[in-house]
Amino acid sequence: RYIPIENAEERQKKELEQKETWSRELFKELKRIDAPALMHLEHCVDQKHLHLALAGRTRHNTLKRYIKTWRSFLQWLTAVRGSLASPEIGDLVEYLFTRYEEPCGATVPPLIVKAVVWLERIADIDPRERIGDSQVVCSVRDYLVEMLSKDKPPTQRAPRYPLVMVEAFEHVVEDDSQRIGFRLVAWVKLVKLWATLRWDDVQKIIPKELKFYGGRMTTILRTTKTTGPSKRVQELPVCVSEHAFISNPLWLKTGFDLIRKHAPFERDYLLPKLNDEWSAFRKTMASYNDISAYSARVRRRLKRPGKDEFIIHPLLAPFWTEHSERATLPTGLALLRAQREERDMLGRWKPDGSDTYVRMYNGVIARLQLQFAKTARAQERHKILDERDIVESAMSWISERCENLPEEGIDRILQHFEESLASPILADWTEIGDTEHVETVHEETLTGFAGTECKAADSSNVTKEKREPMFVVVNNGKKCKRLHKSRGGCWMGREMNFKSATEYFTMPEAALDSMASPEEIALQEALKRGSSDLKFILTRNDVSNELQAGFYRNDVTSIQKFSSFFRSEDDLVRVLRAEFNTDADTSLQARAQVAAVICAWRETQTRQKRQVEVEAEMETREWTKPIPTGDYINMRNAYMKVHGRLEDKVTPSKEYLEKKLQELENGEFRAETMAEVVSKDEVDPDVMIPVFDAKGSLSVRKGASTIPLPTGPEQLRRRLSVMVNAILMLAIKHPNREEIQDVTRDLFERYKDYVLGDYVWGLSSTDLHGNQVQTPPWALVLSYEQAIRKRAYALMVTDHLQLGKALEQAWKCPTTKERHFITPLALYSKRSYPQQNWGEWNPKGKGKNGKSPSAKGKSKGKGSGVTPDGTKICFRFNQGKCSYQKCKFSHVCNRCFKKGHNALNCKEEKSPPDTTGAH
Repeated sequence: RYIPIENAEERQKKELEQKETWSRELFKELKRIDAPALMHLEHCVDQKHLHLALAGRTRHNTLKRYIKTWRSFLQWLTAVRGSLASPEIGDLVEYLFTRYEEPCGATVPPLIVKAVVWLERIADIDPRERIGDSQVVCSVRDYLVEMLSKDKPPTQRAPRYPLVMVEAFEHVVEDDSQRIGFRLVAWVKLVKLWATLRWDDVQKIIPKELKFYGGRMTTILRTTKTTGPSKRVQELPVCVSEHAFISNPLWLKTGFDLIRKHAPFERDYLLPKLNDEWSAFRKTMASYNDISAYSARVRRRLKRPGKDEFIIHPLLAPFWTEHSERATLPTGLALLRAQREERDMLGRWKPDGSDTYVRMYNGVIARLQLQFAKTARAQERHKILDERDIVESAMSWISERCENLPEEGIDRILQHFEESLASPILADWTEIGDTEHVETVHEETLTGFAGTECKAADSSNVTKEKREPMFVVVNNGKKCKRLHKSRGGCWMGREMNFKSATEYFTMPEAALDSMASPEEIALQEALKRGSSDLKFILTRNDVSNELQAGFYRNDVTSIQKFSSFFRSEDDLVRVLRAEFNTDADTSLQARAQVAAVICAWRETQTRQKRQVEVEAEMETREWTKPIPTGDYINMRNAYMKVHGRLEDKVTPSKEYLEKKLQELENGEFRAETMAEVVSKDEVDPDVMIPVFDAKGSLSVRKGASTIPLPTGPEQLRRRLSVMVNAILMLAIKHPNREEIQDVTRDLFERYKDYVLGDYVWGLSSTDLHGNQVQTPPWALVLSYEQAIRKRAYALMVTDHLQLGKALEQAWKCPTTKERHFITPLALYSKRSYPQQNWGEWNPKGKGKNGKSPSAKGKSKGKGSGVTPDGTKICFRFNQGKCSYQKCKFSHVCNRCFKKGHNALNCKEEKSPPDTTGAH
């Protein structure tokens, strides 16, 4: 029979036709309500593009849903009122209650409100006249949702796959006796599971962009539900690493070769539709219903690893959904206490569009997959990952759908399933260790399919070896060698064919020399725990690494702890003898080590005592207390462990951290100017100031570095980055100070966008011809930014808010904006046109001796803004630029107030008295 071929162009054409249809329906609805948006666009946009411009990037499914919901509302309104009138807030509230009384589902009221809000926004209705954004409507919507959700059954979440089924999928892929359809469907299920993909994501994978390299398969998702050219995140990475297996490490490569061989035609989706015999593919995309049926059929055939017994009863085959793969790894890693931020990366729930996210993704995902795979290979894996909840969910599911099935039958089905969960890992693979990444010299991609026969070999051609217990040294071609074990090691040592390798029955001597013992590894790990300044003192006094490691293992890692660790020298000698096995009476070498520790202890005591005295003097004089260099380095390293690498240009300087730490200890922050926010690159080490001590003696101490104020947006953005990094360092150093624990880099990014966006720096006014008339002066932006921080610090004291919440509340405070930005900007705009230089702006409005800074050198075109009777004068006319016949400003000279000429042609020698109130 004829099988239609559906290519990417045809599907895209269908989507465009749907978008065209519903865009025209949107245009009809906007014409129906006389939308203001049509008045703005009809005179400048072609009629054939107008409806598409109104729809924007909204998908056709969303257009269809919103337009149908809006039409239902208007139909009800017409029936109630008798005529189509402009809807009011009361009408929408009454319509919501009408739908509630039907009754309707809990998702209907939010959909109605969302559709009304969307259409009002598209129509460009005045925000004061919109009904969807009303607080009353939102309150009614929330109330109805709560009432409709009372008797609603709990949300059915997709069950995760048990590990025994994941292992069975691997063996289906590797089973040459299975038909190609079963093998590739199982392979797709595993790819979805290990990559945590949606079904839609799978069909958005372009085969020619799928790469397999070094045992790892990667690709890029370019157009999905959350990504695309018009979205914030335009592409997302996908990775299935070499660690992603339970008992058969070759399943990924086998499936990759199979789909390359049996589906060689060019397409923009991964899995085509299968024929009736499941032996070949049709040249059309498999739909959601297709893959759901395929998956259920494959699940019915799954058998316990190494046995001829099915894992589940056929009735349980539809229990899992196409979202189950996406729930498996995140749930397991949550039980294994993996970090939330990394688990979000696994499912791409909070993606970032930056290059850093893409570069680090594969490494993080490979580590998470390895963590999950280790547990999946354990003997008690079903208990470690608490797979009992899968049985409980299956019991609820089968009880609801099989009401006629007796309880004994349900119990037998569930008991068989529970026994399958406890199935051990396949015996032939019990000694699998952690796989190692081996460099390969080739890269395979699914390219060159159209019109050519694929030359890749099937997985059946992959030869496997079974080496005797031995050691294999592999030359990877990069002047280094890698050691593998064929027994008790990884799968590569047992089965992989290496191009250049040497086999040994005993451990090679060169490998013995290069391998560090466990004791040496433990010693190096312990030495990493000590602070840099303490390690420097101990090393300088010739204290051995073993003794240093002993101190660090017992949490003596800083100068402060080490100086207080011993009560006296006698106590030091006794502790070294009893706890560290270093007795001065046993040998001269041991006596030298005791002497070295005594010297280091005395030095740290002297240094610590002097530091306490300096800090006390600084505190009594209300000077900034210095931070030891070692503490500063530790704070910076701790920051980089949590937030990543930090460049010097955004690293807060030591003296700036000292100031912020002093404010934190005092419990009250100060809104410093941007000239005090100094980075590590900008600090001046030679700044010294003279001071008098209590006895009247003159001395000098290090002063604070100051730098010029920011002269542009990018400099201000960098100074704010320095500020937030300093606060985050303090938050890590003092986790018990709750007032700074809610500060995040995302919060400050939103703060930067506010200050440097359209609300403050980007604010501008234009004349009737669209020419820019006024913009905020840069000095006013800096002054307002400092006022926001000052308000935030005040809220921390008065309202006991955390810094993050206080800062957000401060920049949204209308009083702060009006007092420190709107009013000064309005006064500034009353000055004579054109604008003055940014640096000359004075928030008080006057310079020295009460004169305006721009009093000197006025041009002939400047004069009064209004006539003596209060009529506003056109500035552009006096500059010879206004030719608008219906101008609402008076076309008179702003120097002599006479008609017929402008200020450029005025022959009056003196300007008339100023009527603007500026002087």
